[in-house]
Amino acid sequence: MTTFQFFGRVGDLTGVMTEIIPVPDEVVDTQKLRLWIGEHYKNAEGFQDETVRIAIDGELVVEPCEVGSPKEIAFLPPVGGG
Repeated sequence: MTTFQFFGRVGDLTGVMTEIIPVPDEVVDTQKLRLWIGEHYKNAEGFQDETVRIAIDGELVVEPCEVGSPKEIAFLPPVGGG
């Protein structure tokens, strides 16, 4: 099981900030992860946005990247401020 964290507007897309779900075996890289999680939450376009970064087990990844068997995956939208 993997803990998924959804920050900012990505949490708005999912309706949850955290969820523990298994990553299917066919999700081997970040491209397939984005497709799968978008289908899971029925909001594929929000997860295809390249400005949304992915952190695996606490480290930002450079995509494309292998997913492996992570304990945690976080989706991080860009942060604005002034």
